[in-house]
Amino acid sequence: MSHSNSTHCCRTKRTGSGPDAPAGLGRVWPVPDAQVASGRIPGYVAGARVGGQVTVRAGGRTAVGTGSPPMREDTLFRIASVTKPIGGALALSLVQDGVLTLDDPVARWLPEAASPRVLLSPSAPLDQTTDVTRPITVRHLLTLTCGWGAVLEETPLQAAMISAAIANHGTLMKPYLVSEEQAPNLSVLSHTDPQVVDQAMTSQQADELTQMMVDVVNKGTGTAAQIPGMQVAGKTGTADNGPQNPDGSYVNPPHAWFSGFAPVGNPKIAVAVILENGGVNGNETTGGLAAAPVAQAVMKAYLTSIGVK
Repeated sequence: MSHSNSTHCCRTKRTGSGPDAPAGLGRVWPVPDAQVASGRIPGYVAGARVGGQVTVRAGGRTAVGTGSPPMREDTLFRIASVTKPIGGALALSLVQDGVLTLDDPVARWLPEAASPRVLLSPSAPLDQTTDVTRPITVRHLLTLTCGWGAVLEETPLQAAMISAAIANHGTLMKPYLVSEEQAPNLSVLSHTDPQVVDQAMTSQQADELTQMMVDVVNKGTGTAAQIPGMQVAGKTGTADNGPQNPDGSYVNPPHAWFSGFAPVGNPKIAVAVILENGGVNGNETTGGLAAAPVAQAVMKAYLTSIGVK
């Protein structure tokens, strides 16, 4: 989620030969500038090469919040998935130099990959595996056909912890199940003290996210989570999952998500609801339609039980 309240003046630097202003770039830069101005992204660094001339332009800021530093042409980024094309280019250069070949088994460098197991089918449960019939090669890695994958689904507890951290001005707390243990005579045997895990974000960033989540519930996809007389903050989600049909649609209905907290300003409860395969295929508002009402009922019941109205 990205947001910016102001636009930092953009800077451009040019190197190489060619005209001072490559044709067409004057129509390109207004596009990212508009994204920054609208608050969709906090900032950007973009580059273009035209006619042998490289143009680099920076705009906006490095993070959510007006106090964050301005974006610069040399701002460092966590490149994440961009490591794939970079690693691929480096691997191909080693192939060109004769250091390795495309059909070399990767077990040569990764002994752990010498005898992998794979799912019986793409939709099989994680415990239904079999031995591979051929080694994984460099070519498999570069073409993303190695059969490796990861389960990246966020758990409801993780989602609730994120909402709780936002409600707690950015402070992430360690969850626990037992608050207090008592003896038969009701004397206290042990008591759990809250523990801070991390300061996940600044208080200002948490406040800005809270306002965005309030807007989701007040006038966005999460209106079904509204509680009369109380301000609720939340975020809906619809997660496609499982195998796809030939036309690109999904065989299974999507998961429906909602996570949020209430009441805003004096939060007492943070929740996360997931209804697995509880949505409607092709409907991106499933989280608000299916999961938000459940979250609303849970929050309302708890707040009523502790006398919060």
